[in-house]
Amino acid sequence: MTVDEGAGTATPLITLNNAVAAGFTVDYTTTAGSATGGGTDYTDAAGTFDLYRHSWGGQTITVTITDDVLVEASESYTVDLSNITGGLASIADAQGLGTITDNDSASISINDMTVDEGAGTATLRLR
Repeated sequence: MTVDEGAGTATPLITLNNAVAAGFTVDYTTTAGSATGGGTDYTDAAGTFDLYRHSWGGQTITVTITDDVLVEASESYTVDLSNITGGLASIADAQGLGTITDNDSASISINDMTVDEGAGTATLRLR
């Protein structure tokens, strides 16, 4: 799932591909990649889902994305599934990739100047 850092949240979806006779649980946690957790690029998330046969639509995890003012490349983290219980289902894909695209930009410019030709030298300043 790819989101702009100004989106506020990312909501990856956990889905069940078939009905099962009884409920089960699965743990999830976010893991830093090139993105940093702890609120720097995103806020760490972890917990346990209770999934039942009526969970056809899936369940979402909410990962809070930090909208900073740094110009940076796209960054990534993962949401990892583990510790499935119940024995009636297995984890087919244990890792979802989250990508945060940057919404900041930077530029440099130089000011115009006028100097007397007798001044000798001129100082140009970047701003």
